[in-house]
Amino acid sequence: MMPLLYLDDEEDTRARVADDMTSVVNQFHRNEKDETILNPAMRMKPLDVVKVLMGIMSSRESVKRFQYDGKNWAKLHEYDYEQLMTLAEDVVSRRYVELMA
Repeated sequence: MMPLLYLDDEEDTRARVADDMTSVVNQFHRNEKDETILNPAMRMKPLDVVKVLMGIMSSRESVKRFQYDGKNWAKLHEYDYEQLMTLAEDVVSRRYVELMA
C-alpha cells in the first residue's frame, strides 16, 4: 500500500506532526507521578506513538488507551510509516529528556 502523504511535502508538516506526537506522549502521562515517567518500562515507545497516530491496532496497553480517542487515533493514517517512525524516535526521546529535566 502506497502512502498518500509525506512529511517533506510541505514546510510546516513536520512541525505539526511533531506537535501531534508530543501531544500523544503528554496525554499518555497525564496525572501520573514523576517516578512513573522516570521509569523506562512505563514510557510510551516511539512505535506506540506511530501506531496511535496511524490507527494500527495493538495489544499494548499504551496503544489500547487511545483506540476510542477520536482526536488522535488514526489522525495520520495516510502518511508514510517510515518517515513517521523516524520522526517519532527523535520527538519521543527529546520529550522524555525534557520531562526528566
